[in-house]
Amino acid sequence: MEISGIVIAGGKSLRMGTDKSSLMFRNKSFLDHAVGLLQHFTGDIIVSSNADIAGKVYTTIPDAVQNAGPMGGLHACLPQIKNDRALVIPVDMPLLNVEALQYLLQQVEMQQKLTVFKAGDRLQMLTGVYHKDIVPLLQTHLDTGDYKLRNLLKKIPHQIVDAGEFSSIFVNVNTPEQLNKLNFENGK
Repeated sequence: MEISGIVIAGGKSLRMGTDKSSLMFRNKSFLDHAVGLLQHFTGDIIVSSNADIAGKVYTTIPDAVQNAGPMGGLHACLPQIKNDRALVIPVDMPLLNVEALQYLLQQVEMQQKLTVFKAGDRLQMLTGVYHKDIVPLLQTHLDTGDYKLRNLLKKIPHQIVDAGEFSSIFVNVNTPEQLNKLNFENGK
């Protein structure tokens, strides 16, 4: 399957107090880690970001619809990808690894327009495979102010993949305390 990659990095980072893409974990920025993961699967990578990512060579796309969260990022990026599908990951999940993404890609059923992980009892809507055919549906949701990605599942063919042994890597880092804990538990 030919695939593109999208890193969702456009959040306001209000709880963190700084742009999360530049945070460091294991001597790499969160953004470099995310892009590095996607490079295992594709050379067509876009970063959804409203921030000025100074000094980076990554292709960045700002949201066309402001304050719409990750849905705004997907809406802006999916039309820009070279392939029909994109492997989408968030910038703030530094424990995500190649093996988990490989497992997800192996599970994709081609008739589905969206494939996402479920870790424990939580859907991981920002770690998934999205088909660019959903852009009109994203537009409808944005037009009506419904920015919850989970609500897409009611309207499109999708599949949910149990993360199983990978469930523990779905750790979002949203606060300085969470980053400190992650660094402490993983030996920086």
